[in-house]
Amino acid sequence: RGLTHLSITDENLFGAVEFTRLCREHGINPIIGCDFKITSPLPDGTVQEGVRLLLIAENNQGYGNLLKLSSHYFLDQEQPALTEALLKEYHGGLIAITGGMIGEERLQDFEEIFGKRNLFIEIQAPEGEEARENTSLLRSLSQRSGIQLIATIPVHYLHKEEASSYLTLRKIG
Repeated sequence: RGLTHLSITDENLFGAVEFTRLCREHGINPIIGCDFKITSPLPDGTVQEGVRLLLIAENNQGYGNLLKLSSHYFLDQEQPALTEALLKEYHGGLIAITGGMIGEERLQDFEEIFGKRNLFIEIQAPEGEEARENTSLLRSLSQRSGIQLIATIPVHYLHKEEASSYLTLRKIG
C-alpha cells in the first residue's frame, strides 16, 4: 500500500513487539504508542474525570517510559487510569496527543509536563454538527494556546470482512 510509517496505539503494549517485527519486514517504520485515560486529584479528595491522552514513544527512553506507564495503568485500579504525577515522572521521550475535547486548564497542565514541542491537539474528520463544532473549538484552542493541531485517522481493521471481528472484540472489552 506504499506506507512508510504505521502506528499501533492500544491501551497496552501487548502487540508492540510483533507489530514492530512485521513493520520492519515490510520496510515500514513502526510508531509505538498507548492510549491512556488521565485523571487528576481534586482538593476535596475526589478525582477529576479522566481525559484521553495518546502517548507516542519518540525514542528508546520514551518506549521504556511507555512500558512503565502501561504497567501502572492497570495496577491497583478498578478503572484503568494514570495520574498527572506519573506523567511528570515518566514523560521523557514521549509525544502527547490530546484526544477529544479538552479544556484550556487541562491543556496547560499537559504543556507543563511535555512542553509545546511534544504536545499536540488531536482533530479527526468531523461527522455531524456536534463534531464540526468540537473541531472548530479545538482549532480555536490551538490558536490561543500555540499548541499545534494533528489530524488523525483511526484504523481498526484493514478489510471490510474484519469489521464483525472488530465489533465483537469491542463488545467483549
